Amino acid sequence: MMPLAVTRAPIPPEYHGWWRITSASRWRTDELDELGPALVSITGADDRLRMLAFLANVRWRRGRAGLVFAWSGAWQLDRVTGTGGARLTRSGRLHGRFELAHGDRSSFVAERAAAPAVPIAAPISYGAGRGERGSAR
Repeated sequence: MMPLAVTRAPIPPEYHGWWRITSASRWRTDELDELGPALVSITGADDRLRMLAFLANVRWRRGRAGLVFAWSGAWQLDRVTGTGGARLTRSGRLHGRFELAHGDRSSFVAERAAAPAVPIAAPISYGAGRGERGSAR
């Protein structure tokens, strides 16, 4: 007997696009744009997050009350991973939370934004050796 194919529910269209992170509970608002505008993409393919000194690849999926995600990337040159969740509010803002694998947490608020003029750089690729950049996707 053939195994059943597992299909993921598509990301609802109201979430698709780019989101500008405007505040985070753990960091000052004036720190968020250290590497460029603090942004996260929600497209379901090759999504990225940039905030403070943090770059990450993000994998989104539908959750019970919005979206949930897993991310992996680099904070400066340190490898970091974690999870999170986000939901749309009536005001059209995205409210969510980041959870780092070692226990730190932060909530965030984001607003719709245009895609960046320059693509967000890929985080460091630890599979290729410490300090090497992954290919831009």
